[in-house]
Amino acid sequence: MGYAYASPHRQRAGYRWAVETSVFVDADHHRCGVGRVLVSALLTELDMLGYVTAWAGIALPNDGSVRLHESLGFEKVGVYEAVGYKAGGWRDVVWYRLALREPPRDPVEPVDWHGVT
Repeated sequence: MGYAYASPHRQRAGYRWAVETSVFVDADHHRCGVGRVLVSALLTELDMLGYVTAWAGIALPNDGSVRLHESLGFEKVGVYEAVGYKAGGWRDVVWYRLALREPPRDPVEPVDWHGVT
């Protein structure tokens, strides 16, 4: 039906508390709540692992993904115009941010899920 995953927001060490999230739902299962279940579970896990912010870049147009992320509390922070070429045209990408927790003064290292099985 679909999947959701997170990856490092940036490679440099100072960004290690931020992750970029992605979700894909098969077209046969759009508007059935699958995306909400997948992203909600992912966000819960990211919070438990100690991450501070989750980011989502959504190639436009994608009203369904925009609605999903906004309904989960993500806030729009900006648009990269004509940043990617997809489906025969240049696409804008809108960026959304969700605070998983207040940024701590002295953050504890998040769990690195790359080696977790």
